[in-house]
Amino acid sequence: MRLIEAGKEPDTFALKVVTYHAVIESEIEGVISSLVRRPEGLFTTSPRMTFGHKIHLLKALWAGNPEQADKLCAVLHRFQDVRNAVAHPDPKQIKGCVAGLTVAYREIDPTIGDEVEILEAAQGICLFLQDGSNVTELKALFDGLDQLVTTDLPNAIGGHHN
Repeated sequence: MRLIEAGKEPDTFALKVVTYHAVIESEIEGVISSLVRRPEGLFTTSPRMTFGHKIHLLKALWAGNPEQADKLCAVLHRFQDVRNAVAHPDPKQIKGCVAGLTVAYREIDPTIGDEVEILEAAQGICLFLQDGSNVTELKALFDGLDQLVTTDLPNAIGGHHN
């Protein structure tokens, strides 16, 4: 009966966390694979590495600034905490884990609000994994490109044409 009740109204927050966690894990595997000479079989053979092992390996292989690796790994650990909390639902624990994720995430993107959205955290983690940038920097880049394409270039070539 508890199983039937649980299936009636799926917890969309939990589904998002688990889905985004899987995407982040895949991104971590991609970054690690790009940093090792012979990655074949690293993530496909048994026994499989845990998410925690992958975080430690990422930190050990990180080619950039060690401080960035520390910040990134702290965020990854906090995302893992949220994922574990939704797997064993306890609303107070989930809220505490999201608060921990927010604090850690603020280290890689100081402009976030009071509480990081799970999608924003997942996107920011994946972006930071690739080149150490954050979502705010990416938005500023896109805004600059938009300004260039829609205003500056048309004005420079003789007026705005639609």
